[in-house]
Amino acid sequence: MPFFVNYHEGLQAVVLELTGRISIQSIREVALEVVRVCRETGCQRILNNASGADTRDLSFIDVYSSPEVLEECGILKTTKRAVVVPAIFNEARFLENVTRNRGHYIRVFWDLDTATAWLCGNE
Repeated sequence: MPFFVNYHEGLQAVVLELTGRISIQSIREVALEVVRVCRETGCQRILNNASGADTRDLSFIDVYSSPEVLEECGILKTTKRAVVVPAIFNEARFLENVTRNRGHYIRVFWDLDTATAWLCGNE
């Protein structure tokens, strides 16, 4: 699964772009890189653009366990995260609910502009 991670000065956020097939293992790999960039920059905002990714390999259990996987990798619950998912990702609301119920600061979107506006807003 190809991915790109960098710090965007204008957004003051770590920006992550995912393409290809996503699995819970690839999420773990990407999260470690995101944590590295967050620590280097002191950034606590992440824009995760997975709108072009293939989520077919993610099971219900993968979605349910993803908050724990991210915590294990070092993603802090207090980090503000905007996640853009493909329109066909049926578990989007479940992902947001299970992650928020575990204390994470996250919102899931289908549109990059809306996600960016929320991430950069004062909410």
